[in-house]
Amino acid sequence: MDHLDAVADELRADEPRITDAMKNYISYLGALVGQAEDGSTIPPPDLAQLTTCAKVALKQCNAHRLQSSAEWANANPQGEHELGSDRIEALTRYKACVLLAGQITSAGGKVTKLLGRKYLRATKAWGEVAPGVASELLALGIPSVVVERFVEGFSRTLEEKKGEGEDVASLVWSSDFQAQLRARQQARQAEISERRERMQGNQDQSAMLREALRGGMEEEAEDEAERFVEVGDSS
Repeated sequence: MDHLDAVADELRADEPRITDAMKNYISYLGALVGQAEDGSTIPPPDLAQLTTCAKVALKQCNAHRLQSSAEWANANPQGEHELGSDRIEALTRYKACVLLAGQITSAGGKVTKLLGRKYLRATKAWGEVAPGVASELLALGIPSVVVERFVEGFSRTLEEKKGEGEDVASLVWSSDFQAQLRARQQARQAEISERRERMQGNQDQSAMLREALRGGMEEEAEDEAERFVEVGDSS
């Protein structure tokens, strides 16, 4: 019980909350230029459409009822390479999520306003609500390309493995979106500056090489001319 309480405290303290992360996410998508299969660019989604996507996703997350711990354990059996200690931890975290979600809804609160990314990871709730979110958005007339980008992109921010989605996740699941955005911009500017310096360095080296080669060719030409003169004089 002590460990269960500790896990519950960890989940309560997890920030940003799901609602805040969703705001970060649609801000990110609103500035994202996509690319179609034919290579053409896809303009950023309409902000009104993204807002609708976020509202539907949050509504369905709050309406979602978690399975009991026993049901979830049966539906999510221990992995082939999952250690016993990891399995116990996963079940403990899920049980803590069930208890917290029950307390929140009983008090008239919303899970998305009081819990964060660790809750979604521990329960795998997003994977269960995502199909329903996509169906409702399509029924509301949101373009399929926007729905797909929204649902799949948010799924990637919840992945535990390091990869392409982790960079976006660090932005979406940041407690200070603007500070994280500024840090990314500064890092990008530094990278651009370093690239320019390398290019300039390469250009300088190329110029030095050309100059050296030109100098060498001129010396060979002078030597050849001197030899020609010497031959002419001797004859």
